[in-house]
Amino acid sequence: MANNKKEGPINLLITDALCRLINSNKKYNDITIEDIIKEAHICRKSFYRTFKTKDEILEVKFKDICSKIDTYFATNCSHTFSGLVYSIFTVAKDNKDYILCFYKANQTLYFGNIVQTLINSKIFKEEKQNDPTNYYFYISKVWMVVGILSSWLNRDCDVAIEDIVRMIKSYQIVRQ
Repeated sequence: MANNKKEGPINLLITDALCRLINSNKKYNDITIEDIIKEAHICRKSFYRTFKTKDEILEVKFKDICSKIDTYFATNCSHTFSGLVYSIFTVAKDNKDYILCFYKANQTLYFGNIVQTLINSKIFKEEKQNDPTNYYFYISKVWMVVGILSSWLNRDCDVAIEDIVRMIKSYQIVRQ
C-alpha cells in the first residue's frame, strides 16, 4: 500500500490544506475537518493532536503572524504608530496568502483579530495611559489601517509599504 502522507510540520500541512480548500472556492462553513485531513494527507489523530477545531487553525496561524509583527516591530522600527504600521504591512506582505485565506474564510474573526492585535500593542497602551481620551482617536486609526491593509493585500500589494505609511501618517483625524 502506497504511503500518501506528506512530509513537514503537521500544523503547516493542516494550515496549507485548509487554505487550499478555501481558495478552491469551497465555503469555509462547508469545509469539514475530514476534508482538511484528506487534503493534508494526515490521519485524524494527527489533526486532533494539533488542533481542536477548524477555527483554531486560523487563530494559531494568525497568532504566529502577530508574533512576527511584534518581533519585527521590536527589532526593526521606531516605536511609533508609523513604525507599527510599517511592521504590520511588511510582515503581512510576507504572509499574504495566509492572511487573504483568513480574510476569505471568516471576516469577523479576521477583523476582530487584527483590531485586537493593534489594541494590544505597546503603542496603544502608551497612548491610552498618556490621555484616556486618545482611545477613540487611536481606534479610528486602527480601523483605517485594517481597511487599508485588507484592500492592499487584495490588490496584490500594489503600492510600496513606505507610500502606505506616508499616506496613513498624512491623514489627520480632527479631534475637538
